[in-house]
Amino acid sequence: MEQLAILDCGGQYTKVIDRKVRELGVKSDIFPLKADIDVLKNYQAIILSGGPESVWSDSALKYDGRIFSLNVPVLGICYGMQLINHHFGGTVSPGIKKEYGESRIETDKNCPLFEGIEGDTQTVLMSHGDSVEKLAPGFKAAAKSGNVIAAIYNEDLRIYGVQFHPEVDLTENGMKMLENFLRKICCFKDTYALEDRINTSIEQIKKTVGNGKVLVLVSGGVDSAVSAALLLRALDPDNIYAIHVDHGLMRKNESDIICENLKELGLKHLIRENAEDVFFNSKVEINGREVGPLTTLVDPEEKRNLIGEIFIKAVQRAAERLNLDFGKTFIAQGTLRPDLIESGNPDVSSYAHKIKTHHNDVGIIRKAREKGLVVETNWDWHKDEVRQVARMLGIDESIASRQPFPGPGLAVRVVCNDG
Repeated sequence: MEQLAILDCGGQYTKVIDRKVRELGVKSDIFPLKADIDVLKNYQAIILSGGPESVWSDSALKYDGRIFSLNVPVLGICYGMQLINHHFGGTVSPGIKKEYGESRIETDKNCPLFEGIEGDTQTVLMSHGDSVEKLAPGFKAAAKSGNVIAAIYNEDLRIYGVQFHPEVDLTENGMKMLENFLRKICCFKDTYALEDRINTSIEQIKKTVGNGKVLVLVSGGVDSAVSAALLLRALDPDNIYAIHVDHGLMRKNESDIICENLKELGLKHLIRENAEDVFFNSKVEINGREVGPLTTLVDPEEKRNLIGEIFIKAVQRAAERLNLDFGKTFIAQGTLRPDLIESGNPDVSSYAHKIKTHHNDVGIIRKAREKGLVVETNWDWHKDEVRQVARMLGIDESIASRQPFPGPGLAVRVVCNDG
């Protein structure tokens, strides 16, 4: 299948690029900018994301210049465009015109990126302090914002760059620009459909777990419900053990409702672990420092860390009561791509900074993943895609459209102070 590599330059919209490309039916994977060239040879196109650095500075990100010799189409976004221009001999300078927010650009309809888009001007989202000062030899300006070059291209090399962000909704016709790149410039024909990805996930589960036993951690949300439903399609139901941890931090009567909904999926072994007292009164050691109990904490990140550690211990206790060896039993969870990206997980991105810790991506889970014991049934899906998958799997609409609620629940919803 045709696939596209997204090289992450540290920008905040990298996962949005990933989601939009998939919406357009193209398979995409995220790699660090310095990805191994031999890996990238397996991809038919490349997108360079935005990023906070300057291509002219000592802190500029390292990359393998051979990415531009793979004879595949390349699209650079924001920092990615500046990198292209700099690599091919143009100049990029700070302070020509800094733009943050919506801007109007004039486009050249001769550039394939803008083919089929009505109007000579477009509203786009800009977020840059540096600008292209002098075009690289062989490149043309395809758009301008006043005297600032907003897009460049070399049609012979099939290399394009935009200073703005076509992946965000604030950019008028941004999806059409991405579609033009994928379908007209890259000439991608395949469609990366959700049906195919569901079947792929089921086959991967079968291959990974085989006849083994698997724990699925079910919060009651759409992510873990999809995870459980996929396991039921792939494995013997007798080998699936679902655990719902009631930490006392959910909405009123929510755990009761969740367990009723989950039973309708066909789970034979559904265990509810009542652990309210443990969550409120326990202390844990994090990075060599004792943290807790929960009732004394103010910092939301400390709350997430403590709840994450206690959560896994609660799961371990439930597993022991079931006579399951936690160190040898597979663990299935509904972790999504954005969860892993926000946690700074190197499996997804090497440059994106950690935004926050997720309770389902703590140290013990990462260690289990290293042993091959974690089954991430929907790790490469985004939230809107998982909702579609839920409906395709026949999951009740009350779960498929359920309002997201954080795993740490009310503990992080309640704002505290130490005064």
